[in-house]
Amino acid sequence: MKTDNDLLKRNSSVESNGDLPKIRNYADCIIYDLVEAEVRNFSLTEIRQNCNDLFIQQTQIWKTNMEDNNVANYVGHLLRGVHSGITDYQKRKKRSIFGIGVLTRKEIREPPYEDNWGRYFKAVRRLKQSYDIRPDMNTYDVVANLHTADKVIPTAHDGPGFFAWHREYLRIMETALGCPIPYWDTTPDHAMNDPTESVVWSDKYFGNGYGIVQNGIMKNLPTLLPIIRNINSAAWLVSKDDIKMALEKPTLYEFTESSPCTKEDRTQYSWECFHKGIHDWISGTIGPSNTTTFDPIFFPIHAFIDKIFEIYRQKLISKGIDPAEHYPTKSIKNHGPDHKMIWVPIFPDVEHLTNRQGYGHELAALTKYSYGPVCPHCMNSADLYCDASRQLCVSKEREEKDKYVMTTTATLTPTGIAFTDILEPDNHIRVKRLIERTGRFPFGKKFNVGSRDVRTRNDEISVL
Repeated sequence: MKTDNDLLKRNSSVESNGDLPKIRNYADCIIYDLVEAEVRNFSLTEIRQNCNDLFIQQTQIWKTNMEDNNVANYVGHLLRGVHSGITDYQKRKKRSIFGIGVLTRKEIREPPYEDNWGRYFKAVRRLKQSYDIRPDMNTYDVVANLHTADKVIPTAHDGPGFFAWHREYLRIMETALGCPIPYWDTTPDHAMNDPTESVVWSDKYFGNGYGIVQNGIMKNLPTLLPIIRNINSAAWLVSKDDIKMALEKPTLYEFTESSPCTKEDRTQYSWECFHKGIHDWISGTIGPSNTTTFDPIFFPIHAFIDKIFEIYRQKLISKGIDPAEHYPTKSIKNHGPDHKMIWVPIFPDVEHLTNRQGYGHELAALTKYSYGPVCPHCMNSADLYCDASRQLCVSKEREEKDKYVMTTTATLTPTGIAFTDILEPDNHIRVKRLIERTGRFPFGKKFNVGSRDVRTRNDEISVL
């Protein structure tokens, strides 16, 4: 099988000829280069390697960008905004010029749409279209990159520091957005016969659930990394029973770090393990910790996880237990109560909160949560209904039009390559075809859990 040297040499700084668009990054490489190579009957192996090399180059550039003074000043400003909110609360002052005050997070389907999910995503799109911090990285991606650093991932996962670090991270993103992050309560979706048909996988909310996201309000977002999904491939969505199980844990230690997530018996899981299950159920970009934040539904998932953490915190307080003073002390590196949360780059002029402070009342007081979906009214949401026999709010199904998604295809013409978008069913076959073209994605280590919903297909996207 022949190869095309021009195709192999194309990179982020080279303009292409003819109908093929300029390849700027990994996202364009897998959407256009591999599609063209397939049509021209070129070797996919070399083009795949070219795309993967481009991704590795991008990740190295991300790390360099995070050391830029403009990035450091901006992230430092966001951190000061969070910390000033704590100071304002302690002094019972009105919010400072840095802070955004107390915010109330609502479930994504809770009306009114424009003041809740619609408001959040307009703010995400605004950050995605802003290049005020760096000309080669949009502002959303700057904040998303805080989750990717090698020093951060071990301190923010697999231990009690997970809840503190992500609690502050949510607040950092909200400071950038200027609005609350709605939480995605997965229990109405889990309660469906087929959660893949939930209204959340529609133009109105998350966009398509399979392959590259190319419909809905998340399509065409400026990005260095495509949003790829393979919903219902493994693991589970959190159910009401899962929440009940977590909230019945007798101590913070058992709630935060009771058992390895790879075991099959999830009655022993910490609440962090349940969060990993959601990541694995969606799969794709959101699966590995290095790329997970580049799918904007990362933040609604973590807002939901934080809500349940807060309910557990309040349960302890009602028993006279101070969560900050009873922070788990089992020796896990960088997860100790007085270890400072790590943000990269390190800001010498900004005081970093400790894990213990992340469990404290001052940070918690900056966020309130709506009650969420409960029968019989289910938040008066047009996208939920009450199943009276089970006393569960259940998500409505997406409309027929949302079961199809635009896909970029290429055809040979007398003058070169023509790219067109066609409608195809939004299902796992779409992912299978994508993987046949791209091979394994170079996204790095993904979250792993041992248990899974019997309704899943057990065909997770493989990563390098």
